Amino acid sequence: MQTKVGRWVVLSWMVAACASPTLPAHDADLASDVGEAAGADAASADDGPAPDGLVSDGGAADAGTIEPDDGAAVANSQADVPGADAQIDTASACPTAVVTVLEGSTVVPGTMLHLNGGKSVAADGSAVTKYNWSVKQPYGSAQVFIPMASFSHPSFTTKLAGGYEFCLSVWDSTNTKSCQPACVKVSVIPDEAVHVELTWTTPGGSGPGTSAPGVAADLDLHFAHPLAVGDDLDCDGLPDPWFSAMFDCFWFNQTPKWGPVGSAVGKPSLNVGPGGPETLRLAQPEGTLASPASYEIGVHFWDDHGLGPSIPTVRVYMLGVLVMSIKGPQMKMLDIWHVGTLHWPNGLSSSGSKSDPVTLCFQTGQPCNKSDPGKKWTATGGHCLHPCYIKKSFATALGAKLGNCKMP
Repeated sequence: MQTKVGRWVVLSWMVAACASPTLPAHDADLASDVGEAAGADAASADDGPAPDGLVSDGGAADAGTIEPDDGAAVANSQADVPGADAQIDTASACPTAVVTVLEGSTVVPGTMLHLNGGKSVAADGSAVTKYNWSVKQPYGSAQVFIPMASFSHPSFTTKLAGGYEFCLSVWDSTNTKSCQPACVKVSVIPDEAVHVELTWTTPGGSGPGTSAPGVAADLDLHFAHPLAVGDDLDCDGLPDPWFSAMFDCFWFNQTPKWGPVGSAVGKPSLNVGPGGPETLRLAQPEGTLASPASYEIGVHFWDDHGLGPSIPTVRVYMLGVLVMSIKGPQMKMLDIWHVGTLHWPNGLSSSGSKSDPVTLCFQTGQPCNKSDPGKKWTATGGHCLHPCYIKKSFATALGAKLGNCKMP
């Protein structure tokens, strides 16, 4: 489709791909550590280092301790600490914690892990009496242990790709704590050709995508097909791909069927949830070396629920490799951020030229209608951020929240 900007910044990196790949089991200055494995940290695309994760003091017993991902690459061959062959020091003055992960050390996003501390023992060989789990997880992830962090064998869902570290401390009948926790690392690596994640922080809230209990800002991920053409709501003179009922994959159209009937090609799926994250998975994109395909990535701020602005982060993985992590601009309700264009395939074309994974969208040109506050392109050279963006057909539910926004 025709691009909507006059200037693009390119991520100079290439993933070798072909028409039928074999898939394996974050403002303007982009400093993305491209090519890192999903279990490794990627540099944020803002003016500073990637933000740290949130650290909970464990005040809510059921949440456990949520700490920042240390970014270390995970390559454990076992998910049992100290392991089947390790010797338990029963002469020690403190109990020994042992961790087992049923699913192993490498899983895909969305996997529910089953953790078990049942092999932990007291110094005299008797069973332990108390457990406490903690986790380091990727920034933007705020998952908790189910049913609680004090359960001997809780479950934990890995909604985002990246590295996770689970640690367990135990106590014996005399309330003596284990001398050191037992820890195990798990790598969460996408197995699709294309995997896109949206997370966000809300300063008016209390964590990634969260606020007061039961309330969260609502941002939406959009992933548009090359054929997505709609009204020019941002008034830049070009058709927009967003909110296309058929060719935009978003909350209204979570599992579009773009490719050939009976084929897995061009069949994305979108996972959404209150407060995020949102994840887009596309196992087999359309596009070949001779005829590449370009998909548009966007973020729309549907409803702030009275919490004020939010700051989004988008990560893109291709063939299990993190190719882009970018922290976006501060967004207000009904803003839309055109992140950029994803190119598939992005290896050597038939003519021998190189194609990069993602090109970012930046604003150029003049505002199209200065007299209309509801439609204004602010040509600052920053992100392609458009205010008051909503189609009439989707605006009814918002009612009075539309405020002074004007729609064609």
